[in-house]
Order: sequence, then C-alpha cells, then structure tokens
Amino acid sequence: MKSGMQVLLAVLRKDLLLLWPLAVLTAALRFGSQVLPGIENFGPGGILVPVLIPLATALLVLVVVYEDAVVSVNHDWLTRPIPGMTLLAAKALFVVLAIFVPSILGGAAYNLIQGCSLGESLLAGIDSGASSTQLLAIVAIMAFSSITAGIRQAFVVALVIVAGFLVMARLAWAPNSDGISPSANSSGWVVTASTQLLLALGAGVVLWIQYRHRRTWVARGIAAAAPAAAFVVLMTMTWTSVFAIQKMVSRDPAAAALVDVGMSDQCFAVREMDGAGKARYGGERIRVETYDGQRVRRAGPGALAFSAPLIARSVPKGNLLQVDHIDLTYRVGDRVVAHPAADWLFTAWVVREPGILVDNLWLLSKDEQQRLAAMPSVESHFIYSLSLLEPAASATLVPGAARSYAPGIGYCSVTKAANLLTVECFKPGIQPAQLIAQVEGASYTLPPSRRTDFTPAALELWGGAHFKTTLYAKGLAEPQVRLTAYEARAHFDREIDVPGVLGGPLSTCPIFPTPAATP
Repeated sequence: MKSGMQVLLAVLRKDLLLLWPLAVLTAALRFGSQVLPGIENFGPGGILVPVLIPLATALLVLVVVYEDAVVSVNHDWLTRPIPGMTLLAAKALFVVLAIFVPSILGGAAYNLIQGCSLGESLLAGIDSGASSTQLLAIVAIMAFSSITAGIRQAFVVALVIVAGFLVMARLAWAPNSDGISPSANSSGWVVTASTQLLLALGAGVVLWIQYRHRRTWVARGIAAAAPAAAFVVLMTMTWTSVFAIQKMVSRDPAAAALVDVGMSDQCFAVREMDGAGKARYGGERIRVETYDGQRVRRAGPGALAFSAPLIARSVPKGNLLQVDHIDLTYRVGDRVVAHPAADWLFTAWVVREPGILVDNLWLLSKDEQQRLAAMPSVESHFIYSLSLLEPAASATLVPGAARSYAPGIGYCSVTKAANLLTVECFKPGIQPAQLIAQVEGASYTLPPSRRTDFTPAALELWGGAHFKTTLYAKGLAEPQVRLTAYEARAHFDREIDVPGVLGGPLSTCPIFPTPAATP
C-alpha cells in the first residue's frame, strides 16, 4: 500500500504529464505579464493577453479537477484506494505549481530588474502574483468544478449564474440617500471582508464536503447559499451598520472627547441653479464642478444649492481628523420631513489643526423648498462620521539614496528630476491607515495622496500595498522627504442640530429671500 504522499505525487505526476501544454501556456502568460507590465501595449497581439490570462487560468483549473471528477461514477480514483482529501491536495499542489509559482517568480524578477532587494522582490512577487483576491478566485473555481460533471455543464451553469446575478442586482439595487456605496470609503473593508469571507468559507466547505464525504447535492446547496448570502450583504449593508462595526474596533474611543467640531453662526452660502446645473446668483464661494451632474439636473429648475462647512475647533496635536461620511435630514421634532441629496463636494477632508474640515454641497429641489418654507419649526440635523488618526511611524528620505526599509512604512526610495521628487514605497503585510509624504522645509501642506484604509491588521497579513506620489521641491538645494504613517485612534459620530434650513431660523436665513434679506 502506498503512503499518502506517494499517492499525492503520483496523481500530481499524472496531471502534469496529461496537461503540461496548457499548464506551460498558462505559466508563460502569467510569468510574462508580471515581468512585462503593460504587455497589452506590445503590438496587436498584446491586447489579447489580459483576456487570455484569466481564460487560460480558469480552463486549467477546470480541466485538472475534471480529470478526476468528483461528480462521476466511472473515474479511477473512485475505485482505487485514493483518499478524497489526498486527491484534493494533489489538485491544489498542481494549481500552485502551474499558476501561482510562475506569477510570483515573474513579479519577483520584475522587482529585481528594478533594483529592489531579493527580500522585497519576493514579497512584492507574492503580492502581485498570489494576492488574496486571486486565491479566492481560484478556490471558488475549484469548488465550482467539484460540483459539476464537466466543461459543458460548467459552461451552462456559469451562464445561468451570471444571468441570475445580473437580474437580481437590477431588481434589488437601490441607491443610498447620499448615492455613495458603504464600500467606497475608508471603512469599506467591513463590506468587502464580509463578502469575501462568506465566499471563501462557502468554497472551502464545498471542497471539504465533496472530497471528504462526496455529498454533491449538499455541496451544491452550500455553493448556492454562500454567494446568495454575500449578495444580500452587498445589497443591504448601510453606512450606519458599517460605521457601527468600525467604531467597535476603535483602539482609543475616549480620544473622541479631545475633538471639538461645530458650525459657524452664519447662514449657509446659497446659489439657485437652473435645470442644467448652472448658477444664477448668490453664494459666490460655492463651486458647481460636481461629480454627478445628473443629480443636479434631476433636482430640476429652481433647485437650491448650499454649502454647510464643518469647522474643526480642536484637534490633538500631531493627529489627523478625517470625515468619513455626512448625513443631513430636516426634522420637525423627531419626525424626518426631508432628506436632501448630497453632491459630495469636499474642499478639505483631513486637517491637522483648527479650520474648515469639510465643505459639502447639498441640493434642494423646488418642491422641497416650498414644503420646508411652510415649517417654521424645522431644524437641520447633521450627522458627521469622523475618524481620528495619530502618527505611528516616520522616516526621512534623501533623494538618490539606496532604497531602504523603514519600520512601519516599508521599502522606500526617492528620485529627483528637476524640481520634482518621486516617492515610491512598498509595504508588505499590515498596512498603515494613511501614509503622508511631505517635503521638509516646504511652506505648504499637501493633502494625503491615497485613500485612508482602516482595514484591521488581522485582515492584512497576506499581500502588501504600493505607494507612489510626486512632490514639488523648487527652491530647496538639498530637499528631504518626511514620510509619516498614521494609525486609526478613534471612530465616532458628531450630531449637530441647526435651526432652520439654511444655517439659521427661517426668519434670519429664509429659503425664498427678498433682495434685502439674502443669506
């Protein structure tokens, strides 16, 4: 009787001998795409590479699993003494050797060519060639192929699944009141991690049930339930639930008491707009370069645009204060009477010192204006979701110096061309929430060049992240760059009630002002 390892190697050898042409093609495509980024621009044939890589990869996974199909009554492994989990291990090892190893080696080779150290190159190769997203996709394909009998059945089922998903998405989709997905900001990890965990858990359970117990219909039920549950999470997760989870993992919730924010006593800046979104009069500091012109047009003729700035009055020294989300409702007592649309226009969203933290643009249709003008006791209720960040690590870089590793920041280097400094970093594993580069001695302060990410450390153990930004260093003979990594300290809400609709009582800040009482 052969040992488990001997059986595993025998199955692996058999698969390699049978499928080596497709395996070599897939490995070459994946290796080449890593060594030659932008290969799709290399001649007419290059544009096919981004399409061929996922197709070849998926086909290879399907074929190697179907070579000893679980949904079968005549394959050799069912009658020979080959344990199901041993067979699964052999298939997984084949996938690693044919798909992930070439990608990792290709990524490592590219970084070595760029002058990175061997350690950084290998870590960067793992990040680009075997990311968590790629691992999840391969495991999902293996699970899918374990509950289908062959390529033809898999193709038909895949078409049905895609069509069903599109129909469900179309029927179930409904935009949030602010038109922004909860997964599109710093706390988006709550949604993405939940869906990925459900999919990964479902795929893992399907493989275990099929190869350990061979219960096809049970596995198919789980395979259907896992993406359905992930879909429900995507469709139903709101910002309130996302930020509630984010607040639960605050490292220092008491630090919220150190932050003081508020609004000015003046009326909001106001402009009336026509149906095309063009300004008519008033509120000269309001800009109309909107991210969603359709929303302005939907507001209709006579729509009112106003900005409501939030002022940071006190921020702990050295910390950053960030706005994650804003919600505005109009209320009479505890009853919500209107929920205006936000046109998510920020003039600032992170501050280090007292000043305007965020200046958001809101839209009121003509109908809403008329309804609210008839409610003398109406109040504006703002809910600001805020995050406080504190410095966790810092490093000073000199242009032209050898690329080096800075704890908490990663492998970094700075190159200088004329008056421009280009900062490039790669951080494997656990990431800072924010990384800010600043020219030492410069008279200006730049906003962060990348989106803040509050993903917990436990979910960042695999892979890494790249950081690249360009700084202006005119007038400095020997410029140096200061890199500062920030970690989340506290997440909290601030609720602010303002009388009236436009920053004050209707008698002071009227919706339909006379020429002598323009806000």
